[in-house]
Amino acid sequence: MKRLLPLLMLCALGGAFTAPSAVAKGELSTTFECRVLYAIVEGLYIDLGEEVGLAVGLQGWLEQEGQQLARIQVGGSTEESSFLKFVSTPRGGFPASGQRLTLVMDELRLQSDTDPLSLSDTLKTKRDEEFVPLLAPAEGDAGVTDPQNVFHGRITFRQHFQETSDNRLDYQRSHLRTTGSLQRIDGTPWTLEWAGDLSYRLGDGLEDVDDFEDIRLELDQFAFSRRFDDESMIRIGRFIPRPLPSIGYVDGVLGEKILDPRWRVGTVLGFRPEQEDLTLTTRNPVVVPYATYSSVTDDREYTATGGLLLTSLGGELDRAALLIDQIGRTGNVHYSSSSEVDVDVGGADFQDGVRLTRWDITVFQTREGWTPRFGMNRFEFPDTEAQRDLIEPIVLAEEDFFDDDGRWRFWLGANHDLGGGFTLDEEVSYTFSEVTDEFHWRVGITKRSLSGSGSSTTLTVYNIAADEQQGYGARLSSFIPLGTTRRLTLQPGISFRYVDFGTGGGDFEVGEGSLRLHGRLSRNWTMFGGATYTASDDLQRVLMEIGLTRRW
Repeated sequence: MKRLLPLLMLCALGGAFTAPSAVAKGELSTTFECRVLYAIVEGLYIDLGEEVGLAVGLQGWLEQEGQQLARIQVGGSTEESSFLKFVSTPRGGFPASGQRLTLVMDELRLQSDTDPLSLSDTLKTKRDEEFVPLLAPAEGDAGVTDPQNVFHGRITFRQHFQETSDNRLDYQRSHLRTTGSLQRIDGTPWTLEWAGDLSYRLGDGLEDVDDFEDIRLELDQFAFSRRFDDESMIRIGRFIPRPLPSIGYVDGVLGEKILDPRWRVGTVLGFRPEQEDLTLTTRNPVVVPYATYSSVTDDREYTATGGLLLTSLGGELDRAALLIDQIGRTGNVHYSSSSEVDVDVGGADFQDGVRLTRWDITVFQTREGWTPRFGMNRFEFPDTEAQRDLIEPIVLAEEDFFDDDGRWRFWLGANHDLGGGFTLDEEVSYTFSEVTDEFHWRVGITKRSLSGSGSSTTLTVYNIAADEQQGYGARLSSFIPLGTTRRLTLQPGISFRYVDFGTGGGDFEVGEGSLRLHGRLSRNWTMFGGATYTASDDLQRVLMEIGLTRRW
């Protein structure tokens, strides 16, 4: 108990630095799947724009498989694409061109409005009116509008090829990805949301994977949901709970009750799918009661969600963790926090007592001409049977996954508008654990076109610091729209590095060269593709991709 109180106080203090919750993220047309068109140190160009309500100044989160990657702000938007500026450092590195992400917006801007309209404002102003989804088609003449079955989605086919100099790692991989929603099913308040991926792999480089030459289905989401007159809601199926995304995938039900304008309570009840391939199983039940508090004034916004995660495995209680996700703003200072505190309930083999297994804090300030930011990350593997099942026994015996006190990282950065189309972004970070003590820095400068073409060029320089590796790296990349209609964009890039592997001398090499393209064939059809060449350790490889997307 003596260890429990300080950690609970630490996470409560994190409430003053607040991560997204149900109120902040909302449940109606605020979550979209997007594709990265081009990535620079400042942010990302994505293939969504004004058509879904994105507009300059609006803010939100980028996620991947339920994990929050970075806080973003819309820096520019056209009808079918947007530039998302990072206002927090992306967790796990910067997303790459072509990567698939989830965009969760705090608010959207209706095309007919002049001011942003948040989810809560939308619900309040429309409560006594017939609800029309944000992406619903424009209304026609009286007597011909059909309010039923508002259907939106996308389907993408991608084909990967890799060719290597010695043919050992050659492979092919096909993907068919679909996401979307069917709202107001048969005229009712029910909505169906889905996201899934079919893939097929073959080639020498993938002979050891479990689904080699087998069709693999990964169902990320398939859930029915509805809101009631008092704004309470229910969701049934497979989903990642938006009030507390750190829960992960759940096959089950989420129920949420609105108590008053500031408080809501809910419960998640169901089963975790198999973590390796997301197949349905009932061996890992999960239950999470939670509560959300939200307060909004003219100069202050604050939303916090806390929940108690309980899971079992093989009929025995395996994990108990306190989850706290919050987000807030005071004036032009924005802050967020997300934390997990684990208590040993019998599932631990290496750790006991109370453990702060994860804590992420981000603080940034929006100022004229520059945006300072800083934060902290803390992570260690939760010592549970479900977590240990994911690690090969021989690796678990040789590596100290659970014997240290985790990893800490502190970082500080800023983004500057230098004028003349130039922006500067820099960041320093310090990471330490029982086995790691590393200092990293990164500086990037971007030149944007002043002619309105939307082109940009970025040069990023950084240090390389790892076990027995010290050196420097650089990457030069560009985003080039072609023609007056800008239907086709090219994205060339090249990277260099100089690394000393502890031998007293370093090697300079061109690590990677790439060329990607993205073409808008029509309002509903887009195509993309590209090739990347890499060379290391006397092995050369070329990775090629081509794809086609249909949106409706």
